[in-house]
Amino acid sequence: MKKLGLTPKQVVAFGDLPLDNDRGLLVESKLPYTFTNKDYGKKDNKTPPFILPGSSVSPVRSVYQAIDYLLS
Repeated sequence: MKKLGLTPKQVVAFGDLPLDNDRGLLVESKLPYTFTNKDYGKKDNKTPPFILPGSSVSPVRSVYQAIDYLLS
């Protein structure tokens, strides 16, 4: 981000393990747009990392849909 001169609001991150390998990226980074395909017991979907709807059926498609939504 620093090298490219980006702010946190210009970065989107996707990962699948917010309580394991991807914790630093999805949770600790405090990026406002982080997404996961795993339901890890969150009570709501109002704060990052956001759980992608339909990701249990097609994780890749749910990422494409999220990107399309963010770009529109």
